Amino acid sequence: MSARIYDRPDLDQRSRLLPLLVVGDLPRAVPFVAYEGRLQIYNAVGGCTVRQIDGDLLPPGHQLYVDQATKQVVLTWPAYQAGAAPIANPGFESGPTGWDTGAGWVIAKENPPTGQWAAGYNNNRGESIISSTSRYEVYPGQRTTAKCKVRQGASAEGNAGASVLLEYRDQEGQVVGRVEGNRVMSASKNRVYDSNVVGIAPAGAATINIAGNGIRYRENKILFVDDFEWDHTVAAVGLDHEAEYRLTLMVSDSAGRSAIWRGFIGDHPIFFTSKPYAFQVVESAEAQFGVRSGAMSVPPSIAEALDADFSLLGGELRQPLVNFSMPPDALFATFSVGGGELRDTLIKYTAQPEALDAGLLLQSGTLRQILITTTMPADGIDAAFTINSGTLA
Repeated sequence: MSARIYDRPDLDQRSRLLPLLVVGDLPRAVPFVAYEGRLQIYNAVGGCTVRQIDGDLLPPGHQLYVDQATKQVVLTWPAYQAGAAPIANPGFESGPTGWDTGAGWVIAKENPPTGQWAAGYNNNRGESIISSTSRYEVYPGQRTTAKCKVRQGASAEGNAGASVLLEYRDQEGQVVGRVEGNRVMSASKNRVYDSNVVGIAPAGAATINIAGNGIRYRENKILFVDDFEWDHTVAAVGLDHEAEYRLTLMVSDSAGRSAIWRGFIGDHPIFFTSKPYAFQVVESAEAQFGVRSGAMSVPPSIAEALDADFSLLGGELRQPLVNFSMPPDALFATFSVGGGELRDTLIKYTAQPEALDAGLLLQSGTLRQILITTTMPADGIDAAFTINSGTLA
């Protein structure tokens, strides 16, 4: 009789535990700008881990980890930069972000070698690793040097210490090799020493990250690591163009349960569940002035631009619409007065032509002076005076 591991019962079905959930959306990415997106984890038991199991390749220098304090999945990448491979939060001055902490590790302000923050290792026997979530491409045979500062603390020599590590991972994110630097196992008078390492990428390595190794054989006095550095570089980190990414993430908790999140980084698409209806769009229009049946139509001043709204006549939206304005190339509007009365009387007039002689014509009336009739003899005619009637004196 045999049993297969994938036949084990689903632990989420235990009545005393609520199902593990990952909820949220990742925001749109902007070129040349640092990015951060978060997803909320619910009902987790203990610490959680996250890894990408499907989807698109994310930009170089991205970090994917769980913020254990807020129980959130965090995805970040730095602003675009060529010829670099920056370690996020190398001196822990941004607090407990950018690192995956193993058992016994805590990022706090207690006795830091430099600055105000450091990573401390205590309350754990054996060895435990704290790994940077800044992972970069590497090719087999590539040489990388790295170092960190170690304060061994108050433990006796040889009982506890720490060292710097280089971790090499395959395409699935699994560690395929580690190279460890010198172990700092002694620190008289609370001194700080460097741990240095030189690593050569093994066959099968796809990415590299820096890490620290905490060591404890006896005693339980805290030790510290700080200020991680390396000389690893890549062609560029971050995003320098518009892009969208589809992702499938798997989150696991300390009880062995897993939850899957599927989503994308980019503009949210709109889905129609019914047939969209078309509507007319006026490309251009001209305005005229006219008097029609006692109503005066007066066009307004021509507008320089017009904002158009997109309207859905029917259908169901699965995502909210994003408002936008689309000004046309040219639009002339007509303003019409559909009704009303003119309060000013229109004045009729006749425009005279440029060349017209006008005469005065008397329509009617009474002359106040008597007209005198005269006869004007023509030139060259002799006239005789004749008495037609009367009496000679």
